[in-house]
Amino acid sequence: MRIRKPLLLLFCTLTFMVLLPAVSACSFPTSKDITVYDETELIDAISKAANNKNRNIELGDDIVLSVEFFTIPDKKVITLTGNKSLIGRDESYTVWVGGTLNIDGITVTHMDGSIGSGVTINEGGVLNLVSGVIKGNNDQRTYGGGVHNRGTFNMYGGEISGNSAQYGGGVDNSFFGGMFNFYDGKICDNTAAKAYGGGVQSSCLFRMFGGEITDNIGDGVYIYDGIFELSGGKISYNTLGGVNVGGTINNPKNAFTMSGGEISNNTGSGVILSANPNCLNSFVMTGGIICGNKTESYGGGISCYPNRGVSITITNGEISNNSATYGGGIWIDVRQLSNLTISPGVVFLTLPQS
Repeated sequence: MRIRKPLLLLFCTLTFMVLLPAVSACSFPTSKDITVYDETELIDAISKAANNKNRNIELGDDIVLSVEFFTIPDKKVITLTGNKSLIGRDESYTVWVGGTLNIDGITVTHMDGSIGSGVTINEGGVLNLVSGVIKGNNDQRTYGGGVHNRGTFNMYGGEISGNSAQYGGGVDNSFFGGMFNFYDGKICDNTAAKAYGGGVQSSCLFRMFGGEITDNIGDGVYIYDGIFELSGGKISYNTLGGVNVGGTINNPKNAFTMSGGEISNNTGSGVILSANPNCLNSFVMTGGIICGNKTESYGGGISCYPNRGVSITITNGEISNNSATYGGGIWIDVRQLSNLTISPGVVFLTLPQS
C-alpha cells in the first residue's frame, strides 16, 4: 500500500497513579408501600403518590402495557422493585420519565419481535438505575434503544443489554441537555445500526466513574458534540473501537478527558478523533490505561483522522500492547504534530516507506 503523506508513528508506555473522586453510595427505601399486579393497579398507585415524596411500588407479576407508554409524571418520585418485568407495547417506548424513577430490581423490556425503545427521560426527569435490567428493546429507526436521555440518568448498578437503535444502541445521552453519570453496572451486547455508539452515544455531558461498556456492536462510546470524562471503569471488546470523538460544525469543540479507567481489547482503535475538519477534538490523558486494542488500519491506541482539528495532551497513564497496520501506539499526520504533547515517557518514532 502506497502512503502519500509521511506519517508519524508513536508507541508510548507510561506509569501512572490515579485518585478517583469519592462517590457516595446510592440507596432508596427498601420497604414496599404497595404491591401491584396489573397495569391498572400500577397507574393508580402512581397517580395517588404524593408529589416530591418517594413511593416504593413492588411489581407482583409481569405487567404488559396496553397504553402507548407508561408515564412517571412531573414531581412524582417512584421506586419500582420486584423481580418482574414491565413490558412495552409494540411501536412505542416502555417508560416516559418526567419526574423521578428509581429502578431497583425490575426488568424493562419488549416482547420478542416488537419494536420500541426502553426508557425515555424527558427534560427535568431523572432515572436512577440501582439494580435490574433494561434489555430487549429494539428500534433501529431512532436514538437510544435502552435509554434515551434528555434529563439526568444515574447508573449505580444493573445492566443495559441486548438493545438496539440507529444510534446509541444501549444509551443515547441527547443533545437536548442530558447528563449521564455512570458509577457501576454493565452496558453490554447492544447494537447501533449506524455503528455510532453501540454502547453509548453522547451529545452532552457523560461522566464514567466505574462499570463496564463491553461487547457492543459499534463503538463502545461515541461522543458527538459533547464532553466525556473517564475516571474509572472499563471500555472493552467492542467491535468498532473504544471511544470515538466526532462532531459537526454546530459544536466546534468536543472534549474527552481520561484520568483513570481502561480502554482495552477493542476491535478498532482505543481512541479515535474523527470530527468534522472545522471542529477541535480535544483529548487529555492524565491517567488510565489504553491497551490491547487492535485495528487493521491506523493507530491501535489512538488514531487521528487526517485534516481534522485535534489537540492531544498526554501527561500520564499507559498506552501499551496495541496493534495496527500503521502506528501501534499513536497514529497522527505530520501536519497535526504541533497539536500533540506527550510527557513523560518513551516515544518510538517510525517513518513508513513512501
